[in-house]
Parts: sequence; C-alpha cells; structure tokens
Amino acid sequence: MDLDEIAEGVTSREGFVRFLRALLEDLKRELSLPEEETAWGGGDWGHTDLDGFLETWAAWLEGVTPRSPQWESYGLPLEALESDAWRWFAKMLLVARVYE
Repeated sequence: MDLDEIAEGVTSREGFVRFLRALLEDLKRELSLPEEETAWGGGDWGHTDLDGFLETWAAWLEGVTPRSPQWESYGLPLEALESDAWRWFAKMLLVARVYE
C-alpha cells in the first residue's frame, strides 16, 4: 500500500499512527538510496532533513488557499480543518520534540 492510500484511509488516531510509521519507513528507504538516485529532486522526498521539511511545510501552508489546486488535489477542503485540529497538530509536534 502506498502513502497516498494509507493517508486516504486515516480516520482515527490509530490510522494516523500507521500513516506516520509508513511515512518514516518511506523516509528511511529514501535515505538508504545512493545519492545519485535522489540528487536534484530525483527521489520521492524533496527535503530529507527536519529543518527543510518543516520550512517547506510552513511555506506550503502559507501559500495555499482553500481553493488552490495544491490543496484540492489532496481531496480535502482547507476549511474542513477546524481550529481545534490546528491546535492539536501544534501540540503533537511539541510533544514529539521531547517525548522519550
């Protein structure tokens, strides 16, 4: 099952955890490839380091609008995310910084 299929099936905390684990495995697979296979954007990950990943995530969210094709291509309207969901994303990331 590919990441898009797993993401599409997320409807619970357990499903989100499965998605995160699959995402991590996909990153590990990408990092294990020879550099020549991933250079110049040739791999599946454009940003394999945390700072690049977080910077791109923030930049994408800043640039996307509820009607932009970048968001609609994922099949979820931006306005469907309520303020509590955004706060939970933030808190989950904060916890992940220090969780043992």
